[in-house]
Amino acid sequence: MHILHGDKDSALLRAIITLCSSLKLKVVIEGVESREQIDFISSMIEVPHIQGYYFSPPLREGPFADWLIGRELVKNA
Repeated sequence: MHILHGDKDSALLRAIITLCSSLKLKVVIEGVESREQIDFISSMIEVPHIQGYYFSPPLREGPFADWLIGRELVKNA
């Protein structure tokens, strides 16, 4: 879905997120690759979790732990 390229896609994404929020469901938007997408998603009333190459490519356990520590999201044990 190209959320920044069409009003229908944008409206559909907003509707899905609103529906999920009203049902108390967690939403994860995958495949986020640009700052524009982050800004669009973050502008919604119900802000879902976001993942994608914008933050990092897929990582194995060790590199993922290092990635978290490097961003001070967890403490080094």
